[in-house]
Amino acid sequence: MVIFSGIMATFGSQWPLFVNGQTLTNDWGYFTYNLFAFIIGYLLFLDQRLGKTINSKLRWWMSLFLGSSVIRLVLLGQYQLEGFYGGSQLGRHLVCSIVTGVHTWSAIAFFLALAHRYLENTNTDFLIYMKKASLPFYILHYPITIILGTYIKPLGLGVLPEFLLLSVLTIIITTLAYEFLVKPWPVAQSLLGLK
Repeated sequence: MVIFSGIMATFGSQWPLFVNGQTLTNDWGYFTYNLFAFIIGYLLFLDQRLGKTINSKLRWWMSLFLGSSVIRLVLLGQYQLEGFYGGSQLGRHLVCSIVTGVHTWSAIAFFLALAHRYLENTNTDFLIYMKKASLPFYILHYPITIILGTYIKPLGLGVLPEFLLLSVLTIIITTLAYEFLVKPWPVAQSLLGLK
């Protein structure tokens, strides 16, 4: 949580995330934030003790995740309404950085612990499907989200409706792209990391 918060407070102030919907150029804050999440994933895979520690505190992570989600939604609403960057907003930027760091880590820990508890010894059709589809979904969802966000943001619907619309459309379009552009074609599968 401390490192995520620190990345937001430092890199996020120099290279603000999601300014004018742009995260494809000059986005070192966003890149560093996600690179650290990737490194955490590697460390969790590397050392099983970390996973056991996370799995033992499911209720703690759930409480922290839900609480930080509510606070973060309020802060995101203020981002849109008032703007959040600039020297006069330093205190608010630091508070948002801390909440974002707590939210990111608690979300990772909560969903990992939840999956470990309820999905580890399960073998449903959905899980079998997602074992193969997860890497293409991960790769495809980002450009789809950016493209959709470029068109949804100008509608001015507000934070929650934009989030819901963007999430639902991203899931639908990513699933369709996987089913029709990746799954039937061996070349596309190999390009997206499938064996």
